[in-house]
Amino acid sequence: MTDITTRAGKGAPLTHDEVDQNFLNLKETADLAYDAVASIGGKANATAVGVDDAAANMGTTPGSILSDNGTAKQWFQESEAAIEEVAATANAAVTPAVLQGTLGSREANVLDISGWDGTGANDMATGYQALINQAAIAGVPVVSQGAKILLGSTVILPGAHYFLGAADGELGADQTRTTMFVIGHSGKGFTNAGSTTGTNGRIKMYDFSTSRNQPAVVPGVTYTCGDFDYDFYFPDVSGLHLARFLTLNASKGIYCNGNRNTLEDWAGQCFQKGLHVDWSYDTLQVDRVHLWPFDKMDSEVRSYMQDQMVAFQLNRVDNPMFSNIFSIWHNKAFSIGHFAGDGPFKPAGTVSKLKLSNADLDIGDTAYYVAPAADGHTASWANVSGQGRDTPTNQPLVEIHGPNTRIVGDFDGSNVGGNVVRHEATATGSEISLRIQCKDWNDSGLGYPGVEVVSGGGRFIVLPGSKFTNGNGAENTNAAVPAIASAATIALNGIDDVFSVTGTTNIGTISGPQSYVGRRITLRTASALTVLVSGNIKLKDAVNFAMAAGDTLTLLSDGSNWYEVSRTQVNAWVTSFVPTITATSGAITTSAATCQYKREGANVHFAISITITTNGTGAGTLRATLPFASTGNDNVFIGRDRGVSGKALTATLVAGGSTLDIKNYDNSYPAADGAVIMITGTYRAA
Repeated sequence: MTDITTRAGKGAPLTHDEVDQNFLNLKETADLAYDAVASIGGKANATAVGVDDAAANMGTTPGSILSDNGTAKQWFQESEAAIEEVAATANAAVTPAVLQGTLGSREANVLDISGWDGTGANDMATGYQALINQAAIAGVPVVSQGAKILLGSTVILPGAHYFLGAADGELGADQTRTTMFVIGHSGKGFTNAGSTTGTNGRIKMYDFSTSRNQPAVVPGVTYTCGDFDYDFYFPDVSGLHLARFLTLNASKGIYCNGNRNTLEDWAGQCFQKGLHVDWSYDTLQVDRVHLWPFDKMDSEVRSYMQDQMVAFQLNRVDNPMFSNIFSIWHNKAFSIGHFAGDGPFKPAGTVSKLKLSNADLDIGDTAYYVAPAADGHTASWANVSGQGRDTPTNQPLVEIHGPNTRIVGDFDGSNVGGNVVRHEATATGSEISLRIQCKDWNDSGLGYPGVEVVSGGGRFIVLPGSKFTNGNGAENTNAAVPAIASAATIALNGIDDVFSVTGTTNIGTISGPQSYVGRRITLRTASALTVLVSGNIKLKDAVNFAMAAGDTLTLLSDGSNWYEVSRTQVNAWVTSFVPTITATSGAITTSAATCQYKREGANVHFAISITITTNGTGAGTLRATLPFASTGNDNVFIGRDRGVSGKALTATLVAGGSTLDIKNYDNSYPAADGAVIMITGTYRAA
């Protein structure tokens, strides 16, 4: 015998969970009762022993919807003691003292419908509507042990509705062991009754399927699904729970607004729309969803769905939780929109604090789309992946239009004709931070990088552990780099790795709690400035770095100081320095000289060219000045006169000096009319 929870006295109602468990226990109790009564030979079916319809009171009265179940009434009356023995307390716990009609003692069974047909051949909508209305009044669940129920019109679910299909019903290819609602019209399949403001009770449906009479596929002909409304349309319902169900071939699956609603173990093929939610202000939960071509797996159907189907359209939804999600052949798997609001109790907005985990969004156009009107969308992703169409288009997998979007997590994107992630210009103020795995992007060959941020479209942050492989184009171009103003002391944020430094103030110190051990950053200058070694910045050779616009400096932190790792100089070779040319004896009448140099820390690389037009009285040693004074040891360099003599020559630089002393290899004076003297070398500057 099963237990039924009761509680006596005012002010001590049963909890929702206790009522739910009572429903399940009642089902078990009723099954036991039926088994006991069925053993009473000769009285299980009055018709079978020659009792006519009138005598058996089989509900043939005009206008009767539910049968009075005369045969059942007889054997229930004669087996009352057996029933009472197994379920003596059921009515007191869940149902009124007197049940409505003759629904049986503990549940409403579809077999109670007058003229019942479980083959799907005859319309059962009117009888089924009456059954569920009466069950709601009686407070009992509606049960079906495997049937095909044809519905010729919309079924309106009462505020409290509990449906149990076959407990062992399997979803997917084998639908013979579960209740199948065949929606034989173009309107809504199921909707809910009640006020459009506030909640409309608790609707629970478990272990069932729905189907539509979709057009057949004609090979080679463009497919279009039937113009059917939603299988489930709930404009305002809270406490909804749909579980272990299949929408076999819905044009549109579920429309559901309200709070604390749950969908789980949902499988189905939806041609145009899977789930649409305009508003929900309290934890919509969706778990274990498998949107797969259960009914029609055909290339024409695939093309149609990839052009039309939105798996999840979410507008104003607060704190939704989606987990274990699979979708295939979608145009958009997740489409984030905006709800315009409806009065003071239904404010406008978009999706906030979405938790998305274990999702594979396969072989479609866009895996995740944020519309331009979705201002302020926030989400976190864990183990989310997407794959583009098998025939590439230029659509990105993640497409951000909405301003102030914030998404953080990880994403694996592959086989896409366009970008893996794209920020449009309308996504101002947006920040997407992902540990991203980009594979096989730009399959269209149109030049799309793996990640692209259009000018003004916020910024994308590549988190550690990201990887770009086998792409047909650039990896991460035009991504916005956060700006930081130059100052004697600059403070970093804790997210970015690359900073664009604006202004011309010299930088001496990097501060902030984000200078943790092992952090690596790169500074890229927008204007000329100097990074100094006076603070906690440790540069190569302890020499200041005069950075031109576009130069970069990469630094590594030990938690206190920042050490130079590398540098790049866009205009590394300086050509503005002009050497002064003299002789130690006499005077050179006419000469010209150029010098190119590049300084890397203390090292100065130089190349000097000296042209002697008219030597005049010059003699002794030829001299040329350098851009920086030397330090350390004396230096010697080599050169050649390519204008007159062709002789090799040497140039010496004494420690602390900034002037080259130039002689021919034989220690003779090198200058003459028409001489062109070239010298190159590297020395250590002060």
